[in-house]
Amino acid sequence: MQIIKDLSIFTKQKARRLKANSKSMIYDAGGETVTQISLSDHPLLLKQPLHCRYVSRSILNKYFFQSRHRQKFLSLEYVLEGEMHVLCGNTGYILEAGDLALLHPGQKNCLLYLPGRVCRKYGVILNGRIMEETLRLLHLDQVNCIHLPDSKRLVEILARLKRELRRPVSLKTCECVSGITFELLNWVANANAPCHRIRESCEIQACLDQRINEKISIRQIAAEFKMSLPTFNLRFQKAFRMTPCQYLRKQRMIRAGQLLADTSLSIKEITEQTGFQNQLYFSAAFRQCYGLSPSEYRKRNS
Repeated sequence: MQIIKDLSIFTKQKARRLKANSKSMIYDAGGETVTQISLSDHPLLLKQPLHCRYVSRSILNKYFFQSRHRQKFLSLEYVLEGEMHVLCGNTGYILEAGDLALLHPGQKNCLLYLPGRVCRKYGVILNGRIMEETLRLLHLDQVNCIHLPDSKRLVEILARLKRELRRPVSLKTCECVSGITFELLNWVANANAPCHRIRESCEIQACLDQRINEKISIRQIAAEFKMSLPTFNLRFQKAFRMTPCQYLRKQRMIRAGQLLADTSLSIKEITEQTGFQNQLYFSAAFRQCYGLSPSEYRKRNS
């Protein structure tokens, strides 16, 4: 995937209004060749807490543009071959083979194909009264685009959805579609999890780095990231192979060493600037780390 810096590629496109109501509008231009399609708007299906009402596999080889203003559903666009452009809210992407875009409800989303390499893709429409909460719990509510190099599992799930949507409508069928819809979202979340954990760990690391001069509570930091203390410690230790307390002390000692070598600040001032409340405790921690007292370290490195 590539991020598009100039979003005027979307705003300068012209399209006719396809659908509109008081809250949302869809504009459309050009067309796509749909090779397979399954859809259902049956009331029995729409009552399910999560559901999929549309799955298509299409080929783009002619100009195509669609602009959705405040769309009411979650749309997934998965590129099998070639490339296409998408706008997800305020961010544009060039999707390439293996890329999956999540076009979230309530925002402006666009699909754009400019003639060139043939693009083959899947399009999926998902909805339901618990969609927003499900996306939040699966950490997908802020995800726009992820790369899925192995499409086999995704294609298999979509094939099952298509089969169920083609069956005669019944409560059992609708419940099955709802179950597969959750399976699909859960699979996408698991595929995205390593990226999410990396981002989350980097955010926590940056938070600790910015506050090494403060007296802070790890429990409070965990709460800021909406985690219990045990979960916070476990995830941090998996990412950095040390506890948050160990990491914080290490960074404070590195900072203390820099201040002792590069500045004329007093030991008391350095104690305060590295988050220690007691100079004796700071000196003991420093000696444990460097094998020298702060004064000895300064003499050796100044």
